[in-house]
Amino acid sequence: MRRAGVVASLVAFVVGACASGTTPAPSTTMAASAVPRESAAAAVELPPDTVDLPPARYARPDLLPGVSFEVEDGWSSGMVGDGRFQLSREVGPGEVIVMLARTTAGSASAAADAIGAMEGISVLATSESRMNGRTGPNLELESTADARVDLLTTASGAIGLEPGERAWLSLFDTGGGVVAVTVIADAGTWDAALLAAEPLLETVEIAD
Repeated sequence: MRRAGVVASLVAFVVGACASGTTPAPSTTMAASAVPRESAAAAVELPPDTVDLPPARYARPDLLPGVSFEVEDGWSSGMVGDGRFQLSREVGPGEVIVMLARTTAGSASAAADAIGAMEGISVLATSESRMNGRTGPNLELESTADARVDLLTTASGAIGLEPGERAWLSLFDTGGGVVAVTVIADAGTWDAALLAAEPLLETVEIAD
């Protein structure tokens, strides 16, 4: 898998956090996938049910055109619908969720500004995210609310945070709208969740 550079940056983030007692933002520079863009056309169809996924590149152009990704062992599909894929895997006592979604937001920057102003959402860090040759705003968020807070909407539902959850959220403007790449996990397993999600994030392809 093409992940050495990102693993190093995320490991540095975790070690630095432990040493300083604080939690700085993780690196948001995702290495562009070495898989050619045309490989998305040959991807396996992502199943609609909650099932364990064999290692492969997956896509559902009928639901989320232009977006594909690869997984290693340990990932499961779930909540696959119009405009959104949701994937998950176990991390310690909890799980990490990765969502790939085309949102109803007007622009990536406007969506980031709106999320940053939401009640019950604490913005821990902001930066520029670079993924698959694209750039866009990145937010590290934590829910401080007593109930779920919806961050973004898609054609098949909302992306939100439950109390005590954190999110790593990158937003990208595309010809078909704003695509959100989101990692969600419990705050207590956050460092491990980011490391577990990194290999998948590194393989994401977002076509125009």
